[in-house]
Amino acid sequence: MIQTIAETAFAHEGDFNYLINQIKLSAHAKADYIKFQIFLNKEEYFTDKHPALEKISSFMFNERQWLEAFELSDNLGLKVLALPLNVSALAFCEKHNQLIDMYEVHSVCFNEYALLQALNKTNKKVVLGVGGRLPEEITKAKEILQKADNDIILMYGFQSFPTDKVKLNLRKISKLKKVFNNEIGYADHTSFEHNEFHSLNNIALSLGATFFEKHIAIEKGEKRTDYETAISIDDFIEMTNQLNSTNLILGNNDIFMLNDKEIVYKNREKQIVASRNIKAGEKLTLDNLTFKVSEEKSDFEQIQFESLIALKAHVDIKKNQVIKSNIISKN
Repeated sequence: MIQTIAETAFAHEGDFNYLINQIKLSAHAKADYIKFQIFLNKEEYFTDKHPALEKISSFMFNERQWLEAFELSDNLGLKVLALPLNVSALAFCEKHNQLIDMYEVHSVCFNEYALLQALNKTNKKVVLGVGGRLPEEITKAKEILQKADNDIILMYGFQSFPTDKVKLNLRKISKLKKVFNNEIGYADHTSFEHNEFHSLNNIALSLGATFFEKHIAIEKGEKRTDYETAISIDDFIEMTNQLNSTNLILGNNDIFMLNDKEIVYKNREKQIVASRNIKAGEKLTLDNLTFKVSEEKSDFEQIQFESLIALKAHVDIKKNQVIKSNIISKN
């Protein structure tokens, strides 16, 4: 089942009304999840002389504002994917656990032991952003989280302002799925300008991804944080439509079941018929059976041909008569 995620990130740049509009537009686009990067207690996140401290600090919302964002999302039918950037942010989210549907571990926190331990104590599924991570790191994070495989989603993709599609190496999606036995997602960070994300999403879907994440912007191309990869809500709607269409085309991988059209196609095959007149009591042999196209359907599939050899005709069988169970005897 395809799940779409509208990523708000820091595009709001501290403008709470911008975030509210992102929420409303995500609901309009019928996104399954809305993703918030939740930043509380800047001293816990940055060293005191970090050059980004002042800028990112201006992007912070208080707890009351975050609670309002959670409640609005819930009221509009959006599931909340919370990405707490530190333990303080996770503790706040856990106070409002009923409004949180899933957590994600940001790439900068991937090996943060205390945060992973705290996530271990939650009752929510966890998304691990595995772009730029080695298998041993993924294994270690899963060990600390101590959650069942179906409670961990591996989100593949990385951002490099914007990401070069040639560097994506999307085959890793199928490999990660096979090695780790978790659901896989694809977070696209290619440029908003070329709409390459549609084809890349389709490739990721065909390789086994089921979660699809994309940054959203109120106005595509407006120079804000992470704007290089952010798409409009109309683009997001088209993304969902294309994913659903591709999913229908891909179908399922049940090789033991044919759909109605495949059955019709299969039934065009030649039927097992008598190659000459066969008298009652005569054994069926390679010499008196053959395959021919017939409007009448045999009771036996082509693959069962050998099992008919040495059985006896129960009644007289005419040349070209389709072989059915009621005209042969096993004695």
